[in-house]
Amino acid sequence: GDAESSTAGGTESADGVALAKLMWIATPEATCRALESERAAALAASFGVSPAELYFGQQAHSDLVTFVSALPDASVTRSLVMTYAPISSTPVTLLGDAGWDVHHILLHELSSERDLLSEVRTFFETTCEEASSSARLPSAAAMSRVLLLQCDPLASSLRRIEHAKYICENALAKAADNSALLVLLVHLPRPGVGGGSGPAFAFDFDSRWHYAFIDALEP
Repeated sequence: GDAESSTAGGTESADGVALAKLMWIATPEATCRALESERAAALAASFGVSPAELYFGQQAHSDLVTFVSALPDASVTRSLVMTYAPISSTPVTLLGDAGWDVHHILLHELSSERDLLSEVRTFFETTCEEASSSARLPSAAAMSRVLLLQCDPLASSLRRIEHAKYICENALAKAADNSALLVLLVHLPRPGVGGGSGPAFAFDFDSRWHYAFIDALEP
């Protein structure tokens, strides 16, 4: 691959881009360890970039609305977002107040694959001209429609979450208007809480997706 990659902050080495991707998915605990003075200095020396500048200066981890509004451009249409925050309908209200047209799905409340296919098909087949014309769009975003799929690894298996991700991704690729934003929000169980670590959640990096960890659902 190319030795360098162009980013919003300029041209960075491939190692720097890799560190940025890892910082995007870092939990608060992992971030604190990475920002310890000795470790931070070693990372800066090895990768040519400050982890503190990446995390606090170039990335948006505070909450879901800030994250969505800070997406760099319309080319980012698929995001897998992880959080320790519990599942709630708060993101739907907050995104709506921020001017987004949100279609909300709770994966564990669907009884079959057919139900999910129906929900996703409804989203992509529904015309949102009226909503789009009246929506107060965030200035940094080119799209106004969001398909928000919330997943709970305690209630849905990793295999089911991956399959849901594939269904949504396939529908987005085939849609006549594929400028909508697809957000797969995974509510991870916090390690050590509730008498166990819970099921492990894992994923493979895919260049078509943007991956992130956020601290909370609301500002």
